[in-house]
Amino acid sequence: MAIFFKKGIKPFGIAGCFLELCSLIGQRARFYPGLSIPILLFWNEHTRENQAILATDATQRFKPFLATNQSLQQGELTPPKRYWGTIHKTVKKDVRPLNSSEMNTTYKVILSGCLEFGTQRSFDQVLKFYEHRTENYYRNDVMFKADEIFEEDTYTLNIPRFILNECPEKRWKNTLNLLEYVSQYAIAGDIKAWVIAGGKPIVDKVIEPSGDKSATQAFLEGRELLHKIGMEQEAMIALNKAIDKFERHALAYERRGHINFTLRNYDDALYDFSKSIDINPNHPDAYWGRANTYLVKKDYKKALDDLDKTIKTSIPHQPVFWSARRLKGEIHLMLEEYKEAIFELKLVTKRKFRNEDPNAKWQSRAMFNYGKALFEVGEYVEAVKVFDQLLTMEQEGKMIPPKALQYYYRALAKKNAGEGGYLSDLKEAATLGSQEALAMLESLP
Repeated sequence: MAIFFKKGIKPFGIAGCFLELCSLIGQRARFYPGLSIPILLFWNEHTRENQAILATDATQRFKPFLATNQSLQQGELTPPKRYWGTIHKTVKKDVRPLNSSEMNTTYKVILSGCLEFGTQRSFDQVLKFYEHRTENYYRNDVMFKADEIFEEDTYTLNIPRFILNECPEKRWKNTLNLLEYVSQYAIAGDIKAWVIAGGKPIVDKVIEPSGDKSATQAFLEGRELLHKIGMEQEAMIALNKAIDKFERHALAYERRGHINFTLRNYDDALYDFSKSIDINPNHPDAYWGRANTYLVKKDYKKALDDLDKTIKTSIPHQPVFWSARRLKGEIHLMLEEYKEAIFELKLVTKRKFRNEDPNAKWQSRAMFNYGKALFEVGEYVEAVKVFDQLLTMEQEGKMIPPKALQYYYRALAKKNAGEGGYLSDLKEAATLGSQEALAMLESLP
């Protein structure tokens, strides 16, 4: 059996008094090797999140006891809500107890991000917390030593893209819990984390501050308002407040740049995206936003440079990675750099996107441009295959090229490849309104 010590529960009997004494001697330990039975200690509010793995199993074992003792109900055994608030709601399904085999399993782990603490005092405090917890709670079984990620000159915890191909589950969980804890002392920033198994992400988390600091709350409010139609000005006010309270708020600059771009304030958008990049040069969204701004300004070279940086600072499990490749391919196609366009668009069109991925609605357009690029370099047979695939796809949304153009280009590819059926494609294109197809039909003998 296991015995829990928690506020409101008294030890019972001689054995209980003995175990209570043990808990006072080793208040920070979860297990006492010298005893024949494990003692699971649930201590103060700041460390309850470390018991999420153990809580579910413990509750099942002690159902009879829990039913008669109100102070140990399930709600008190779960971590405080403020910790789960740091994780995007799409990943709650990944929070579950681990069995013994999983604790010994290794995974590929990727982390990237930066947390800003703002002042020397906050930075020193968090650094001490990190070192203390690393040694006393996790027995140094974490992925990073403090001196590897803490940067005193900027008062930040900085993790440029870090990849560990074989990471034990316990170490990953320890590191995640530790980063979640220190994030609550940050004023800005975020850390993205992925666990990869079989080439697919099984964990996708974003850790960010959600405390009561005014800059933090203003940013969260502004970001939320961005998702509401017609609330751009209100979102701008909130993000301005976040920047006024903390001038190094890279994420607030990036989100404000997005608003300015939407409102067609392109010079202001360019300033905001550039400012965000100056503060945190490892965040892909700012490069993506600036690339789109340069594209509107017809500065294609700078747009391509920023799209390259978007790709380099992101990973294939992020939508922005594929958005950058698709847009890069489109710009190369527009500049008649067909080989470069084929390279990018081939990668995009081979990718299978889930329906909720924003790239899914662009897939038909990418396929069409890929077929055009193949046609332009004389790869007519391959172009026919691409247009065949395009015309069998489910096509919805504003991003889809007109069906008339799809049939017209397939007709041209078939004709140049020496394949039959191009006349029927021309007629279909003309019926759908293609003037080029109609002119071509009229010119035939």
